[in-house]
Amino acid sequence: MQNMIFGLCLILSSSALAWGPLGQTTTVKVAESFLTTSAAQKIRAITGSRSLSEFATWADGVRNTPEWSQTSNWHYINIDKVQASSNPQDILQAIEYLEREMVAATTNEKKLVWIKFIVHFVGDLHQPLHSGNSSDRGGNSVKVNFQGRDTNLHALWDGAMIQTLRLNADQYSQKLIGMRMSQDLLTQRFEPQDVLRENAELLTFVYSYTGKSIDQKYVKKAIEESDKRIWSGAMRLASLLNQLFP
Repeated sequence: MQNMIFGLCLILSSSALAWGPLGQTTTVKVAESFLTTSAAQKIRAITGSRSLSEFATWADGVRNTPEWSQTSNWHYINIDKVQASSNPQDILQAIEYLEREMVAATTNEKKLVWIKFIVHFVGDLHQPLHSGNSSDRGGNSVKVNFQGRDTNLHALWDGAMIQTLRLNADQYSQKLIGMRMSQDLLTQRFEPQDVLRENAELLTFVYSYTGKSIDQKYVKKAIEESDKRIWSGAMRLASLLNQLFP
C-alpha cells in the first residue's frame, strides 16, 4: 500500500472515536459474517473462540495506557503533515505496519494484539471526518445542536445520529445485512487510499447543514450515508482478514 494520497487535509483530536462503540462493533460483526471458512477458523484459534467484535473498541482504550500511548495518532491522518518514519505516525502507516507485524508474528498472543488494532482502524478510516479539514480539527471545533443538545460535528458523525436508531450492534448488523448492499469490496484488495477518496466526496454533504441546529432531513440522509460507510468498512475488513488468513 502506498502512503501518499490525494491532497486532503485533516487533523483530529486524539480523543475522537470513530463511529463510537455501536458503529465499531457493528462493522466487525458484519465483517465476521463474510469471513472465509479458513479465515474464521484461523482467527478463532487466535482469539480463543471469542468473537472479533468483542475487541472492536479495544484500541480506543489502550491508547490511554503507558504501553500503547504511542498509538494515539494511529487513529487518523494529517495529510498536510505526512512524515516518513520507521514508526507509524498516522492511520495509513499504522495499517501498513500492522499488516506486516501480523504476517511476521510467531505466536497467537502477538497476532491477537495486531488483529485487535486492525479491526478497529479499518473501521476508523471509514468515518468521513477522519479525513476532514485541518482548520476545524476534523469537525471537532464545529459546534452544532442535535436534538436540543450542544455537541460538535465530529461527535455527531461518530455515533450520535446512528444511536437514534435504538438498535444494538447485533440488530444493526442484521439490518445492514438485510439491506443487501453491494459485496463487490469483499473480493477487492483493501486500499486505504480508496477510502479517503470516498470520504472526500462525502464531506460536501457532511458540511451541508445550515445554522447550528441539525434538522431531520440532514439526519435521515446522514444515517443512510453512515450505513454505507459502515458496510464498506465491514466488507473491506473481511477482505483484509481473508487475505491475511488464507
